[in-house]
Amino acid sequence: PYLSGYDVYSFASDAAELDAVRSGVVDFGYLSPGELRLTATLERAGYRVKPWRVFYSNMAEFGYTGPDRALVAQLYLRQALQHLVDETLYLSATLHGYGLLDYGAAPDYPGSSYVSPALRHDPYPYSIAAARRLLAAHGWVGAAGGVDRCERPGVASNDCGAGISRNRP
Repeated sequence: PYLSGYDVYSFASDAAELDAVRSGVVDFGYLSPGELRLTATLERAGYRVKPWRVFYSNMAEFGYTGPDRALVAQLYLRQALQHLVDETLYLSATLHGYGLLDYGAAPDYPGSSYVSPALRHDPYPYSIAAARRLLAAHGWVGAAGGVDRCERPGVASNDCGAGISRNRP
């Protein structure tokens, strides 16, 4: 057996691609994260929905040269922010289970030899308490309205950090 050819189609939207699959115009397509909620409906209609494993990482980048650069320059603050990311909930609620936890530059695909053993476990698991402890250990105190403020400015290891003034939210 051999493949004598194939056609590649482009679509103006995710919905247009799904419509083309459902109407039989194409027999292979992709579901966007917003369409993953339709998985059970599509499977009941006879479609097979399978993950497409690619090396992809979804992350947030900070503006290290912006007006808040003194804050994001502090490792402890970036660690505290990471403790506030519930990756398991994100994968479940947003990607409907079609994703992998990753703690570095590349996701840890099952059986992959390309990921460091140190990155196979979450170094900053979701924990509001851990984030609060990190901030408190570096001179931040809770203030009215839930916004912490720097109480201990300075550059010592237990201070808020260089460029962060007293009462800085």
